[in-house]
Amino acid sequence: MSIEALRWAKNAQTGNHTNKLVLLMLADCHSEVQNVAWPGVMWLAEHCEMSRRTVQRALRDLEAQGLIEWDGTWAGKHVDRQTKRYRFPTLETGRQNDTGRHPVQTGRHVVTTGRHSDARTLIEPPVTTTPPTPPSKRRKTQAERVLDAITKGAAQ
Repeated sequence: MSIEALRWAKNAQTGNHTNKLVLLMLADCHSEVQNVAWPGVMWLAEHCEMSRRTVQRALRDLEAQGLIEWDGTWAGKHVDRQTKRYRFPTLETGRQNDTGRHPVQTGRHVVTTGRHSDARTLIEPPVTTTPPTPPSKRRKTQAERVLDAITKGAAQ
């Protein structure tokens, strides 16, 4: 376990809580001697309390953001149970990337998180606002129509 890696992972911008938890668990397994982490996907899924597919998706997102990097080797005693070894390139350099922004793959869309030059603290309403449309009239249920007919007949 590397305290430096945990501190770095805690402050890293990952885009969502799933990626953050997987990154923290990777940092918890980080070896300062070898400068890699190699927990298995099933181990991560069990300890993060999420599905195997969710862990795989989070690892792919973290790789796309440049927060982790597969070093090209595998670890494990058994050939059929080996796991990828991940490095933290930004931990080694001490910074996330040049802009501090990270593209995050969320389903079909890529969202950029981080600072933006047009960011505003307060969101002002647009100058030309249109009045809200009135809510559409709800159709009466069969029970309401029967009740209306009974009360209308009783009133006459």
